[in-house]
Amino acid sequence: MEAGVRIKRLPQELVTLIAAGEVVERPLSVVKELVENSLDAQASCVEVQVEEGGIELIRVSDDGMGMSYEELPLAVSAHSTSKISSAEDLLRVVSFGFRGEALHSIGSVSEMEIFSSDGRSGGRIKVVFGEIEDRSLYAGRRGTTVSVRHLFANVPARRKFLRGPRGELLQVKEFLQDMCLAFPERTFVLREGNRAILSHLGGGLESAVFSLWQGEKVELDISSAELGELRADLLIVRGASSRRRIRLFVNRRRVEDKLLRAVFSWYKDRLGDAVFALMLSLPPDFVDVNVHPSKAEVRFRNPHLVAKLAERCLSKALPSGLKVAAPGVSVSRKVELDAEKAEGFGGLLELGLEEAEGEGALPQVVDGVKARFLGRIGEGFWAFEVEEGLLILDVHASYERIVYDEISRGLEGGSPESEGILGALYPIEEGLVEEVLRFRSELESLGFALEERQGMWELKAVPTWGRELSLDPMSALRVALKELEESSAMELTELPSDLRRTRMAHSLASRACRASPKLGESRISEAEALRLLERLYPSEDAPTCPHGRPVYSLISWVEVRRRLGRA
Repeated sequence: MEAGVRIKRLPQELVTLIAAGEVVERPLSVVKELVENSLDAQASCVEVQVEEGGIELIRVSDDGMGMSYEELPLAVSAHSTSKISSAEDLLRVVSFGFRGEALHSIGSVSEMEIFSSDGRSGGRIKVVFGEIEDRSLYAGRRGTTVSVRHLFANVPARRKFLRGPRGELLQVKEFLQDMCLAFPERTFVLREGNRAILSHLGGGLESAVFSLWQGEKVELDISSAELGELRADLLIVRGASSRRRIRLFVNRRRVEDKLLRAVFSWYKDRLGDAVFALMLSLPPDFVDVNVHPSKAEVRFRNPHLVAKLAERCLSKALPSGLKVAAPGVSVSRKVELDAEKAEGFGGLLELGLEEAEGEGALPQVVDGVKARFLGRIGEGFWAFEVEEGLLILDVHASYERIVYDEISRGLEGGSPESEGILGALYPIEEGLVEEVLRFRSELESLGFALEERQGMWELKAVPTWGRELSLDPMSALRVALKELEESSAMELTELPSDLRRTRMAHSLASRACRASPKLGESRISEAEALRLLERLYPSEDAPTCPHGRPVYSLISWVEVRRRLGRA
């Protein structure tokens, strides 16, 4: 080296570690790169297993296209990829990965072992802190399994900056939750050791929301907007618990973007308390994803147009009608009224106000509940005057709640409410007998009673929810069989039994109410409406339907006076 020359070329080993540090910051980085590789390989099922938050073990398995024995050494070398081949490709990136550095970087800071097969040939390769130690043939199913052990063991300084195992695990879980929302048609499983802590078995967006917020009363709303080739979809999950309220995606890639967050900052308070996921679908050449080491940030060709699209989508999600709720109860349902309905609703408000100021008691009394039936408003809503104020009842949601409770009691081993069929027995159609016998125990837990007589199977009793929904015995039976068949086909064996029961009751109640001719045509008498109100009101906790929507909203007389300027 010449005297006075201080600049020197770094050794390749150090260059590799520096480059790896840009790609691999923590266990989440490894999981992200490996899961995105699985998605690029068209995997329909991705399973992630971690130990000690991913610090000691990360294993990602998929059923994607896989790699051959010959491809494995290339896959773990620097800047090797199957996803781009020219500079022009960088202008239209459609895959998650494209730089060809993920596996090489991960192998530089861990002990990495890969098993992969493309269905014709397969191989195994082991890389220990940047050096290939072993390689062999592997005969297995199509797909890839990557195991990463002892992350940053050769870079102790990097390990000091990691969070504890729980903190690292939380980040991994949040990433996979986002993948469930971005790819709801695919299966994702996260295990801590051998314990599943997240399991989404595909099935679409509603199924993903159900999987991510199990046991919570959530409601999913979607707002969409388009500008030419650009599209935005805003998922709003009300009632969901999460420390991250806003999630951003561009072409299903999880990103961070200051412009989009700035647009959100103006709308989020008016949109209410919820989890929001903004999904932008843009032409590949409209967005540059090659601007950040971990591809977490993107650059838009026309940022102002993207901001306008996001603003249009968010503004569509704002409450556009009258919002009503009982005092102290969070609002999760909008009652939207057009001009004609709003005029009628205003008349009801005035009627309620006048009655509230009068001396007389409410004329209708049902089991101690004083109420006056005022009539139908909008589509599927009924109005009542009660002592506390004006009550709007969602008829469909109310019946769905009642049916859900009845079904749940039966599935949980209680005594489901059923009633005998007038005229003795009801013959079961020959084409349904095989299915009926297959699900006999489940049908009996739902309240159906079956009997064989002279070689023929007949219904002896049906659940009371069938009568309440005006379903004839065979219609109620078909609804139950359809639900049992679909639940069986989904193979939800990994879900806990109580969750399977809840899911069954939820889905069957919704299906039964959709099949009800009474709810479809709103043929409900005044007496029946009052009986329905009596079953749900008053209640210590505002009742909700299985989807988490309130079955009624109450406007207090104080609020009525305020709205009419008479407070």
